[in-house]
Amino acid sequence: MISRSEVETLAGVGGLYPWRQHLHDPSSYWVTGAGAAGVLGITTGRLNQLADAQRLPFVRHEDGTRLYRRAQLECMPQV
Repeated sequence: MISRSEVETLAGVGGLYPWRQHLHDPSSYWVTGAGAAGVLGITTGRLNQLADAQRLPFVRHEDGTRLYRRAQLECMPQV
């Protein structure tokens, strides 16, 4: 078992988190844009607008992918 801070460190800039291995995991801690849009019930275009406007928190992986915390998205009010 790893701690939340270890997960955060691995997913952060320069992180080595293998997010592609968890693309189809319905309980993964991190989700990509498509997964985040699905959780929120919005399009990926709208998700990108919200993220660009800093209305949705995300972490950028070293490969440039935006990763969103599933639990954080699940408790958000409608966007």
